[in-house]
Amino acid sequence: MAAEVVTRSVRMWLDDDGIVQQVSAPGSDYTLEVAHDVCARIRALAPGKPHPMLVDITLLRSISRDARTFFARQTTDSGISAVALLIASPLARVVGNFFMRASPATVPTRLFTSRDEARSWLHNFKERTP
Repeated sequence: MAAEVVTRSVRMWLDDDGIVQQVSAPGSDYTLEVAHDVCARIRALAPGKPHPMLVDITLLRSISRDARTFFARQTTDSGISAVALLIASPLARVVGNFFMRASPATVPTRLFTSRDEARSWLHNFKERTP
């Protein structure tokens, strides 16, 4: 298991349940360059089988259109089986749903205001061994 990854924009780690955790730095802006970096770091952090991912964007300031499109298309290539986006408010859910329809993800993706509900949903996408 790889160590925690910390950059100017994110903090990421693979938790004991096999869920990739990502927390956006307060006031950060996700550009296409940040999106490329995040996906490369996910591949290094959680190689092998696909993992579900919990992304806390409650303190994110902005995400560019190019970054949203890149994330939506690159998720499976990054080894992610599902994405739960943790948001701060019901208004953010409305805005987030609008953007998710504009750039549909290649894996199941949902918005949550509760970390526990997000983790519960993500457990449905963990790879099971026979």
